[in-house]
Amino acid sequence: MCVTIKLELNGHCIETAAKEKLQKLLDAMLLSKTQDPHLQAQYQILYDFIHTANFKNLRALDERFTGIVPSVCEIYVDDTGKPSVRIK
Repeated sequence: MCVTIKLELNGHCIETAAKEKLQKLLDAMLLSKTQDPHLQAQYQILYDFIHTANFKNLRALDERFTGIVPSVCEIYVDDTGKPSVRIK
């Protein structure tokens, strides 16, 4: 299963967008009457990304990660099994 999480960076940085999305995923899982494996997978990938990413370096790497320039990025699992990010 190829799971990705889309983050819209417009007015806030990738770190804030990721944490807000993680909370929304948690809320959706708690409100769901059944277990949704797709929601759980998205949550786990985003949780791992938040706890392993170097947000300071990401923001320095590309201005779009700062949220100053509106953009969309995607969190996914790379070929090594680690959460990664790419600008869409």
